[in-house]
Amino acid sequence: MLLIASQTESILTPLSVKGARYTSENLRPVLLINRGPYVLVGRPDLPASGFAELLALARSRSGKPLSHGHIGNGSMIHLLGERLARKAGIPLTQVPYKGVPPVIQDLIGSQIDVAFVPQSSARDLIVNGRLKVYGTTSAVISEKLPAALPISKANAGLADFVHGTWSAVFVARTLREEDATRLNKVLTTVCQEAPFQAAIAATGSDPAPVMTLPELDRFFEGETRLYQSMAKEIGIQAE
Repeated sequence: MLLIASQTESILTPLSVKGARYTSENLRPVLLINRGPYVLVGRPDLPASGFAELLALARSRSGKPLSHGHIGNGSMIHLLGERLARKAGIPLTQVPYKGVPPVIQDLIGSQIDVAFVPQSSARDLIVNGRLKVYGTTSAVISEKLPAALPISKANAGLADFVHGTWSAVFVARTLREEDATRLNKVLTTVCQEAPFQAAIAATGSDPAPVMTLPELDRFFEGETRLYQSMAKEIGIQAE
């Protein structure tokens, strides 16, 4: 059995959902599919034209904080919203949704104020003016969305606000080494084919670099440490 998941499902869900019957230690990546940044977007009529103005607006609304949509307690989007609120010293009301599409729908309809969403989910809406963009979690400006400036460069207090999303193919950690190695080689070959690479690029994300099985193990171990630490910092509790 193969599982396609991001860091939310593979690392964060076991920390935030009491009923989860697995941990990240039970999973092993055999392919990294794609990578990309999150962007901080806002409703089209939000009265702030840039990141600094957004922070100023948020601070002026302490009696009625700006609302931040996310996809569930302990999700990557939730962590980003909570971390920004703490590091920038702004109040945000967290509003949970069941998935990114309803978050974006309510942003377009001005039912909520802001949200972190994958760049691939919002690029066209930003370009068409249906959403405002206030920054990217990438360390550099993306050619795919040059209007999104790095949040980490906004001020010194946010210098480490660099995060990305990715998706990977996972197997059970108990799968035999030879079978995991074979899957890694076969899937890597398939995903290097031009049509697949073009399909990834068309979404606004970037094809992931080729990684061997040991490299994938090290990557996932590092991501697990990072996001478990973030969850602890934010105070995520299993619900």
